[in-house]
Amino acid sequence: MRSPPASPITTRVSPAAAPASPGPWCWTARPASTTANSPTRATSTSAAYSSCAPMRSPACMLRSPAAPAACCSTDPHHEALMPATLILHGSPLSNFYNKIKIALLELDIPFEERAHRPHSGQWPQSGSPTGKIPFLETPDGCVFESQTILEYLEDIRPGASRYPADALGRAHCRELIAYLELYLETAARPLYGAAYWGREIDDATRKAACDAVTAALIPLARRARFAPWLCGADYTHADGAAWVHVQTVVGALKVLGLPALVHEGLPQLGPWLEMAAERPSIRRVDGDRREAARKLRG
Repeated sequence: MRSPPASPITTRVSPAAAPASPGPWCWTARPASTTANSPTRATSTSAAYSSCAPMRSPACMLRSPAAPAACCSTDPHHEALMPATLILHGSPLSNFYNKIKIALLELDIPFEERAHRPHSGQWPQSGSPTGKIPFLETPDGCVFESQTILEYLEDIRPGASRYPADALGRAHCRELIAYLELYLETAARPLYGAAYWGREIDDATRKAACDAVTAALIPLARRARFAPWLCGADYTHADGAAWVHVQTVVGALKVLGLPALVHEGLPQLGPWLEMAAERPSIRRVDGDRREAARKLRG
């Protein structure tokens, strides 16, 4: 769901654990500054963003504002392989934004978050030629489209992949992501306006969308392994993508009075969703999503 952010902020993030845990995966949110060319320069969701020029910024998150810069990874190649700073633009209310945020956390890549409304800037200043979110700002330029961003993250973080080890397994993982987005999430999208923004929806549109969601669950059940993760024994990017999209679909159906439609169509999703919700990266993202929704409601 591509939605406006709750408030214009800049957040520095290091890979997340449980929000209550102050361990090495800590994070800090702080107001944007006005320093030119700084990764924490002031931003506005209503103004065009500066072009994606190289930035002078630390490679890793600071444990606290007073602490010395330190890399959050123990990999000796971690700092050398990755760009100085990555900035994720978008909103924690967007499932596609959260797909990338989970991947950043899973791959142990330091990054910042910057609030950006869809279609709020003009290309190239906005970073996305379509005006959509998310897009990723790198020292060398911007990348848009969530799956392309995910592949970029994999390329800059060798040795920490969240794809299966074998070629066929990687293909099946990408296949699941594509299927979820092209068929399940897209099928439910006509419901989002009514469920999340209070717009009117007629019975025919509601029924057609629900029928399409039900139909989309059948091939998903055939491909997903649930052993216990979607691609087998190990967590993969398919699980992160599936969690953000399935939660969005289930949430919309719940608001519209059909909370059990997905679970009845694919019973394995219930236990899998509960397991995925306990993963530190997903807990972090879900907490931020809920907080953004709370602020939006006022």
